[in-house]
Amino acid sequence: MPADMNRRLNRILVALSQNEALTDNLLTDTACALLDWSSALARDIVSATADIEDKETADAAMYPRLRALRQVMRQVNNLFAPGADPDAAAAALALLLPQAAIVYGELSVQPTPESCTAFLSNPPANTADWINSLRAWLEDPNS
Repeated sequence: MPADMNRRLNRILVALSQNEALTDNLLTDTACALLDWSSALARDIVSATADIEDKETADAAMYPRLRALRQVMRQVNNLFAPGADPDAAAAALALLLPQAAIVYGELSVQPTPESCTAFLSNPPANTADWINSLRAWLEDPNS
């Protein structure tokens, strides 16, 4: 990755990891899983600006997807908060899905209402595993 893209990525990763509001409801292993996922998405977002040399132009191009990424992280923070009730989880998922579509862009596949219900009704025992399941499900909801 060229130096200017590395600087962009590092700036974004630092901002995401230092924003406690994105992970404050999560246990450490769950927060780490969320940060791993968001780091991978940030890399994709930065990579999409490979042909943009001007920092301001690159920032403007990344802004909508980065904003949506932070929204996804906030909703995951709500979805997987210890003691979250099923209605709150369903509401967080409903808010998360349109933002995930922005983050994933043309690769986005919108889950059906049935797959949303199935996803919420079959949580893994470990919330970090659930984060990874959510990631896999959003990347291929029919798998």
